[in-house]
Amino acid sequence: MSDDPDCSPACRWTTGCGDGRIQPPGQCDDGALFNDGSYGGCAPSCIFAPHCGDGIKNGPEESNDGILDGTYGGCTSRCTLSPGCGDGIVNEDEECDHGPDNGRDGICTSGCKICICLPP
Repeated sequence: MSDDPDCSPACRWTTGCGDGRIQPPGQCDDGALFNDGSYGGCAPSCIFAPHCGDGIKNGPEESNDGILDGTYGGCTSRCTLSPGCGDGIVNEDEECDHGPDNGRDGICTSGCKICICLPP
């Protein structure tokens, strides 16, 4: 490593954000070359980049409620959809589930209840 002004920035010793060591108030530090804000990584300001669990649906996520407990209608720990109304599988208290046709097929409502249509 060198302090020579002709040396590229990547070969100088740095301290603080970008040196590869997590130091308060930073949350992460993957090093100056890798703090690029990529999904699941670290941003240039040494804060977490978008990731599963941050409460914002981004990157490859199907869902991200920030809770990730896998409860009905929520998200799993891998930011995929938990079982819920509209997934095409009858779960929990659902009477029916026709997936994207719920509420449009005249049989299953958008709330996954059977539609009883009485004659006029």
